[in-house]
Amino acid sequence: MDPLSTLRELFRYNDECDRIVFTTAGLLSDEQLDRPLDLGLGSVRRICRHLLAGEATWLQRIQGVTEARWPDERQLMLVSAMLEQLESIWATRSQFLGTLSPDHLTRVQTYRDSKGSLFQATLHEMLIQSIVHSTHHRTQIVSGIRRTGGQPPELDYMYLVRRPVTANQNP
Repeated sequence: MDPLSTLRELFRYNDECDRIVFTTAGLLSDEQLDRPLDLGLGSVRRICRHLLAGEATWLQRIQGVTEARWPDERQLMLVSAMLEQLESIWATRSQFLGTLSPDHLTRVQTYRDSKGSLFQATLHEMLIQSIVHSTHHRTQIVSGIRRTGGQPPELDYMYLVRRPVTANQNP
Protein backbone atom coordinates (compact mmCIF):
# COMPACT_ATOMS: atom_id res chain seq x y z
CA MET A 1 0.00 0.00 0.00
CA ASP A 2 1.41 3.39 -0.92
CA PRO A 3 1.87 6.06 1.80
CA LEU A 4 -1.16 8.11 0.70
CA SER A 5 -3.43 5.07 0.76
CA THR A 6 -2.13 4.18 4.20
CA LEU A 7 -2.74 7.72 5.47
CA ARG A 8 -6.26 7.75 4.02
CA GLU A 9 -7.03 4.43 5.74
CA LEU A 10 -5.62 5.69 9.04
CA PHE A 11 -7.72 8.86 8.78
CA ARG A 12 -10.81 6.77 7.95
CA TYR A 13 -10.24 4.68 11.08
CA ASN A 14 -9.28 7.72 13.18
CA ASP A 15 -12.39 9.66 12.16
CA GLU A 16 -14.68 6.69 12.78
CA CYS A 17 -13.19 6.19 16.25
CA ASP A 18 -13.61 9.89 17.04
CA ARG A 19 -17.22 9.68 15.82
CA ILE A 20 -17.88 6.71 18.11
CA VAL A 21 -16.17 8.36 21.10
CA PHE A 22 -17.96 11.69 20.68
CA THR A 23 -21.29 9.89 20.24
CA THR A 24 -20.60 7.92 23.43
CA ALA A 25 -19.49 11.04 25.31
CA GLY A 26 -22.70 12.72 24.15
CA LEU A 27 -24.63 10.18 26.22
CA LEU A 28 -23.05 11.45 29.43
CA SER A 29 -24.79 14.01 31.62
CA ASP A 30 -23.39 17.54 31.90
CA GLU A 31 -22.18 16.60 35.39
CA GLN A 32 -20.24 13.63 34.00
CA LEU A 33 -18.85 15.67 31.10
CA ASP A 34 -17.63 18.45 33.39
CA ARG A 35 -16.59 16.36 36.40
CA PRO A 36 -13.01 17.27 37.35
CA LEU A 37 -10.60 14.48 36.45
CA ASP A 38 -6.91 14.06 37.08
CA LEU A 39 -6.54 13.36 33.38
CA GLY A 40 -5.53 15.37 30.35
CA LEU A 41 -7.18 18.77 30.38
CA GLY A 42 -9.31 17.99 33.42
CA SER A 43 -12.73 16.84 32.15
CA VAL A 44 -14.23 14.81 29.34
CA ARG A 45 -15.78 17.92 27.76
CA ARG A 46 -12.51 19.89 27.88
CA ILE A 47 -10.57 17.02 26.31
CA CYS A 48 -13.22 16.73 23.58
CA ARG A 49 -12.92 20.46 22.95
CA HIS A 50 -9.12 20.17 22.73
CA LEU A 51 -9.33 17.29 20.26
CA LEU A 52 -11.66 19.41 18.10
CA ALA A 53 -9.28 22.38 18.31
CA GLY A 54 -6.41 20.16 17.24
CA GLU A 55 -8.32 18.79 14.26
CA ALA A 56 -9.25 22.31 13.12
CA THR A 57 -5.72 23.65 13.57
CA TRP A 58 -3.89 20.75 11.94
CA LEU A 59 -6.27 20.90 8.98
CA GLN A 60 -5.26 24.52 8.40
CA ARG A 61 -1.60 23.68 8.85
CA ILE A 62 -1.63 20.79 6.37
CA GLN A 63 -3.36 23.11 3.92
CA GLY A 64 -0.34 25.41 4.19
CA VAL A 65 -1.67 28.07 6.57
CA THR A 66 1.44 29.13 8.49
CA GLU A 67 -0.40 31.33 10.99
CA ALA A 68 -3.22 28.92 11.88
CA ARG A 69 -4.49 30.08 15.26
CA TRP A 70 -5.41 27.55 17.91
CA PRO A 71 -9.13 28.03 18.70
CA ASP A 72 -10.23 29.26 22.11
CA GLU A 73 -11.02 26.11 24.05
CA ARG A 74 -12.82 27.92 26.88
CA GLN A 75 -16.07 28.17 24.92
CA LEU A 76 -18.57 25.71 26.42
CA MET A 77 -19.96 23.49 23.67
CA LEU A 78 -22.35 20.59 23.45
CA VAL A 79 -20.59 17.38 22.43
CA SER A 80 -23.07 17.06 19.54
CA ALA A 81 -22.03 20.50 18.25
CA MET A 82 -18.37 19.47 18.47
CA LEU A 83 -19.13 16.33 16.47
CA GLU A 84 -20.88 18.40 13.79
CA GLN A 85 -17.77 20.57 13.46
CA LEU A 86 -15.56 17.48 13.30
CA GLU A 87 -17.69 16.03 10.50
CA SER A 88 -17.14 19.22 8.49
CA ILE A 89 -13.39 19.18 9.19
CA TRP A 90 -13.14 15.54 8.13
CA ALA A 91 -14.97 16.20 4.87
CA THR A 92 -12.67 19.12 4.07
CA ARG A 93 -9.59 17.07 4.94
CA SER A 94 -10.78 14.18 2.81
CA GLN A 95 -11.21 16.51 -0.16
CA PHE A 96 -7.72 17.91 0.44
CA LEU A 97 -6.18 14.42 0.65
CA GLY A 98 -7.86 13.62 -2.67
CA THR A 99 -5.81 16.36 -4.35
CA LEU A 100 -2.45 15.00 -3.19
CA SER A 101 0.08 12.86 -4.98
CA PRO A 102 2.89 10.96 -3.21
CA ASP A 103 5.31 13.75 -4.19
CA HIS A 104 3.34 16.23 -2.09
CA LEU A 105 4.14 14.29 1.09
CA THR A 106 7.79 15.40 1.07
CA ARG A 107 6.89 19.09 0.79
CA VAL A 108 8.31 21.04 3.73
CA GLN A 109 5.80 23.41 5.29
CA THR A 110 6.25 26.11 7.90
CA TYR A 111 3.78 26.57 10.73
CA ARG A 112 3.54 28.49 13.98
CA ASP A 113 2.79 26.43 17.07
CA SER A 114 0.38 27.44 19.82
CA LYS A 115 3.22 29.13 21.75
CA GLY A 116 4.15 31.33 18.77
CA SER A 117 7.32 29.56 17.59
CA LEU A 118 7.90 28.80 13.91
CA PHE A 119 8.65 25.22 12.86
CA GLN A 120 9.00 23.24 9.66
CA ALA A 121 7.89 19.70 8.93
CA THR A 122 7.01 17.68 5.87
CA LEU A 123 3.37 17.34 4.94
CA HIS A 124 3.69 13.62 5.68
CA GLU A 125 4.90 14.35 9.22
CA MET A 126 2.11 16.86 9.77
CA LEU A 127 -0.53 14.37 8.61
CA ILE A 128 0.84 11.76 10.99
CA GLN A 129 0.80 14.33 13.83
CA SER A 130 -2.86 15.05 13.13
CA ILE A 131 -3.69 11.35 13.55
CA VAL A 132 -1.50 10.89 16.62
CA HIS A 133 -2.86 14.01 18.36
CA SER A 134 -6.40 12.76 17.95
CA THR A 135 -5.49 9.24 19.07
CA HIS A 136 -3.75 10.49 22.22
CA HIS A 137 -6.68 12.60 23.34
CA ARG A 138 -9.29 10.05 22.27
CA THR A 139 -7.75 7.56 24.71
CA GLN A 140 -8.03 10.19 27.45
CA ILE A 141 -11.70 10.72 26.57
CA VAL A 142 -12.37 6.97 26.72
CA SER A 143 -10.67 6.81 30.12
CA GLY A 144 -12.76 9.79 31.26
CA ILE A 145 -15.95 8.12 30.05
CA ARG A 146 -15.06 5.04 32.10
CA ARG A 147 -14.07 7.09 35.18
CA THR A 148 -17.33 9.05 35.16
CA GLY A 149 -19.47 5.91 34.97
CA GLY A 150 -20.10 5.73 31.24
CA GLN A 151 -19.68 2.67 29.05
CA PRO A 152 -16.44 3.01 27.06
CA PRO A 153 -16.72 2.03 23.39
CA GLU A 154 -14.72 -0.67 21.61
CA LEU A 155 -12.27 0.97 19.21
CA ASP A 156 -9.97 -1.84 18.13
CA TYR A 157 -9.16 -1.52 14.43
CA MET A 158 -10.11 -5.14 13.70
CA TYR A 159 -13.57 -4.66 15.22
CA LEU A 160 -14.17 -2.01 12.58
CA VAL A 161 -12.78 -3.85 9.55
CA ARG A 162 -13.15 -7.59 10.07
CA ARG A 163 -15.95 -9.57 8.53
CA PRO A 164 -17.29 -12.93 9.73
CA VAL A 165 -16.57 -16.01 7.66
CA THR A 166 -19.71 -17.41 6.10
CA ALA A 167 -20.40 -21.15 5.89
CA ASN A 168 -19.41 -21.36 2.21
CA GLN A 169 -16.09 -19.55 2.91
CA ASN A 170 -15.00 -21.85 5.73
CA PRO A 171 -11.84 -23.75 4.72
